Amino acid sequence: MHASPTSRAVALRWNLLLVMIAGSIITGLLTRSAFSFVLAIPFLVYAATGQALHMPKITVQISGDRLRIAAGEIVTVHASVQCSTSTPVARVDWILPPTVEHVSGDIGFGGPVQAGVAVEFEIQLRCPRGEYVVRAPSVTVSNAALLREKTVQPPQRIRIRAVPAVFPPRQVAISPPAVNLFPGIIASRKAGTGAEFFDIREYRPGDSLRHVSRKSYTRGTGVRRLHVVEYEEERAVDVCIILDVRSHVYMSRGLDLFEASCTGAAALSSRFIADGNRVSLLQYGGALRWSPPGYGKRRRESILDELAGARPREHGAFRDLAQLPVHLLRAGTQLILVSPVHREDIPELSALHARRFRIIVLRPDNLERSRQELPDDSERDLAYRLARLEHEYIAQELERAGILVVDWPAGQSLPACFAAERSRFAAWSRHL
Repeated sequence: MHASPTSRAVALRWNLLLVMIAGSIITGLLTRSAFSFVLAIPFLVYAATGQALHMPKITVQISGDRLRIAAGEIVTVHASVQCSTSTPVARVDWILPPTVEHVSGDIGFGGPVQAGVAVEFEIQLRCPRGEYVVRAPSVTVSNAALLREKTVQPPQRIRIRAVPAVFPPRQVAISPPAVNLFPGIIASRKAGTGAEFFDIREYRPGDSLRHVSRKSYTRGTGVRRLHVVEYEEERAVDVCIILDVRSHVYMSRGLDLFEASCTGAAALSSRFIADGNRVSLLQYGGALRWSPPGYGKRRRESILDELAGARPREHGAFRDLAQLPVHLLRAGTQLILVSPVHREDIPELSALHARRFRIIVLRPDNLERSRQELPDDSERDLAYRLARLEHEYIAQELERAGILVVDWPAGQSLPACFAAERSRFAAWSRHL
């Protein structure tokens, strides 16, 4: 580590003093002259005075323009440093979290500081998804004689939370076996108020005339009867987003796939909450992190905060999906598993489907991107084909069990991915 300007200035001043004092004493001893000894006294007095002078008191303030941002956005951090007395040399240094990118602004300062005059700093940082603690800059100052230095790391800090950027799909068609009492957009397979056609029946007293079918009245001969068009009732449902945080699932695929999983979980939870459903979040793999089901914007923001702190973890008890805490879920809950999925997960997911849980697997896929990043040779092509075969085998086995698998290729937006799978969603809902 390189010495700061303050340390170099203090060391240089002490070296000069020691040379002058030693030179005067050695000269006096060689020449036996009292005058040489007298010349050493001012330097000794200066050294003693420099040690006795008080160090200035340092005051540091730190703030940020926003403490909660979307991943990848830029946040501005402002700091103010003030000294109680003038100091000829001062050094201010920021120590930033390792994954935070410094965009602009001076993270180091060196020079004189006037008493009571605040030195202002402003830097801009780009933060990926996560939670970060940005400490106040460390300050190194000297006294007026430049013979003492002091480094202070102020306790002030700010916490910046970068939640996943949300780009939800326009629609996710699901068909769970159970619905709630609250209105929503999910078809309940019962007659009521909605937009989708359900049935036509004869008019009964009390029916709204707005729902009378004119076409059925004008058709046919003989006695004409009024008929009423019924629409399928739409209700809210329970949706549980399960984010797979098991480290071994992502070990061979890279952390960029885990970031895609967090982004997908955030987008889907936002979509379902916007549709009026009751949404919960389960981070499965390390110590279980469970966000209970809820409605509205507060639940959405709470889930995004949970996803900001998500990290790949590993726990022996949760190495497979057999320990999913389904006792926390109501029967008929729609499960959305966001995971690359291993072959060992097929039996557990099939068992969940047999217990009346409807399951959709969102599977981030970076096989094509990994293939392009590797050298072009026969070994790469063979490895890609083997990985692709295993990938397709897992999808076929899950869909044979009644579980819909949606592959999300790297580089494609999630809304485009779900738009391309719209026909498969419709066929899956009819099959169930």
